[in-house]
Amino acid sequence: MPVTLRTLTDDEIPQAYREPDLAELYEVDDGEGEVHYLKSDADAAKLVVELTEKHASA
Repeated sequence: MPVTLRTLTDDEIPQAYREPDLAELYEVDDGEGEVHYLKSDADAAKLVVELTEKHASA
């Protein structure tokens, strides 16, 4: 499965991750069943690259 990145907003943000000033949350699915949530778009993009490279070398 490919690594995917989604931008979550408003009600899409899981309740456990909601904060008063949080407008967006980035969801990275590693394609192997693990989902990561990040507040920073740069961190999310970096994780996507790392996971994609990991899959390519496996």
